[in-house]
Amino acid sequence: VVFQFSISAVMIIATLLVGKQLDFMRQKDLGFQAEQVLLVPINNPEMRRQQETFVERVRQEAGIVNATALSGPPGGFHDAMSFTIAGKDENFRLRTVYTDFDYVETLGLKIIAGRNFSRDFATDKTQAVLLNETAVKMLGWTNEEVLGKTIRNTMFDTTRCHVVGVVRDFHFSSLKENIDPLFISMRPHANVFALKVEPAHLSTALAAAQKQWAAISPAYPFELTFLDETFFRLYQQEQREAKLFTIFAVIAIIIAGLGIFALASYAAEERTKEIGVRKVLGASVSNIFNLLSKEFVRLVVLANLVAWPIAWWAMNQWLQDFAYRTTMDWQLFALAGGLVLLIALLTVSTQALKAALANPVEALRYE
Repeated sequence: VVFQFSISAVMIIATLLVGKQLDFMRQKDLGFQAEQVLLVPINNPEMRRQQETFVERVRQEAGIVNATALSGPPGGFHDAMSFTIAGKDENFRLRTVYTDFDYVETLGLKIIAGRNFSRDFATDKTQAVLLNETAVKMLGWTNEEVLGKTIRNTMFDTTRCHVVGVVRDFHFSSLKENIDPLFISMRPHANVFALKVEPAHLSTALAAAQKQWAAISPAYPFELTFLDETFFRLYQQEQREAKLFTIFAVIAIIIAGLGIFALASYAAEERTKEIGVRKVLGASVSNIFNLLSKEFVRLVVLANLVAWPIAWWAMNQWLQDFAYRTTMDWQLFALAGGLVLLIALLTVSTQALKAALANPVEALRYE
């Protein structure tokens, strides 16, 4: 019984903690606005050639607040490349995103130093760069010092660009990973469109985007997903684990319940005469109930004491996969222990009450 309920407690703790981590990831401030942002993959060469035309057209449509074309959305593709920076003797590895003028506004990013890309500067389209805070820290400068520095991609780009602004760190990859240094520049290397829409006019925005797609690329399908849903798909494995833990926890509880029910039935039958004598001598129903229940409560308490350190170690190892993770509070263990105890008491109570309410004459008749 101790072994069965220990397994049940471990599985309940695992289920609760996985659910807590999933909620933590859903509610964490990602540094960008994922809600009401539609992603439309660029799935054909015609749309790739006319990506600027599509963006400009949909930005004029009712229900669409802003639009941008980018190489990869948060949670998507962000290649890592080598860069040289003026004033530094070594090359640096930065993650990249190639986009256009409206990237920052569409995703709701924050410029904390310098400025954003601007159509007022003719050279921005080919020579302006934004860096995130992590990139600036890696270079060893402050947010103000990095402005105006020259940076160049050593892998395929000979253009020397200038840092015009710094964006606040945002989670462009999974919460399992630390935020990497990020290089943002304007190049026609987009793989997807991001459309910021008004919640009250979602259907209008969808129809407008589909109309503009059909006007440019009618031979190819118009596909879309929501950015928040796409980003949370990064945790499909954890969602499957939550379901599995729940299933195994239910199975373990059923097996443990059957075991303690059988043990309680046996204990009540073995103590039939004792219970009869106690009732004749004035024992109340609650006295008899407590008499039969307390020994099983001890077993369940012991099971929790065995389960808690095992669960803490196992789930602490599981949480190490996440760079950003929730905490294992004592309330979690207390809740699991309380659930196990409640299940045990409900199971035992049927036999305990049956024995406590039995007629003592029946138990003592043969005497």
